[in-house]
Amino acid sequence: MGLNAYIHNCPARQPTVLLLDSLKPCADYGGGIAMFADVHHHILYGLDDGARTEEEMLEMLKAAADDGTKYIAATPHISLENCPFPMEEYTRKIKKAQEICAENSLDIVLCSGAEILYSDGIVNTVKRGEIPTLGNTDNVLLEFFEDVSFTELENAVRSFTGKGYHVVIAHAERYSCLGDVSRAKKLRTLYPVKYQVNAATVANGGQGIRQKIWLKKMLGSGLIDIVASDAHSTGHRRTRMKTAHGWLLKNFGDETADRLCSDNPLQILGLT
Repeated sequence: MGLNAYIHNCPARQPTVLLLDSLKPCADYGGGIAMFADVHHHILYGLDDGARTEEEMLEMLKAAADDGTKYIAATPHISLENCPFPMEEYTRKIKKAQEICAENSLDIVLCSGAEILYSDGIVNTVKRGEIPTLGNTDNVLLEFFEDVSFTELENAVRSFTGKGYHVVIAHAERYSCLGDVSRAKKLRTLYPVKYQVNAATVANGGQGIRQKIWLKKMLGSGLIDIVASDAHSTGHRRTRMKTAHGWLLKNFGDETADRLCSDNPLQILGLT
């Protein structure tokens, strides 16, 4: 059974059952809705440099639940170099993760997704349905090499937009070409692009003076759309959504904090 099916009907605590082809909640939330939706999480074991084993995946799921996250988009790294992407294995493991949540009374819903390393032609692979999109919507999470030029980044966004997709730029704080906030604004005026920053970056208010200034300018200009964990483990690259939300709450208010950590990500996943 493919992605367009129930992941799992979990009886414990009556959590949400998610129908992946419609991406709408279809059962009571039971224990209540946690605050956060995480659109960038390397939760599935054995597919990339995230969780290495089923046991490590369970620990990451527990950490996410403790961190206040309810929805997780499972976003393994994908590039043309590792295509064809093993969709059957991906589907099997995302269903296994949902089963583990039920067995451990974790009120978490897994959604589809991928962190796509841009290269020429990969949009066609996505268009053929060979790479999962965020929540089976027309939203895609794109990453780039850190030294990508602004022209290259713009061309990438144009190519996906031209095929009917909406681009979410992963960990936008990493790209030197967006260090000039005016360029980020320019791209936003040309295309319906969204910027995601990592929770670890926000939790510290930025890394280093230049990034701290950049982060506050981007947030002050309303250019940051999503905060996501980009979690790869329970160690150094762990989820830090709660801490990031707290920093946003303190520095930009509850409306901004909730919008970036919950409202916008839910919309990206097709859940609102």
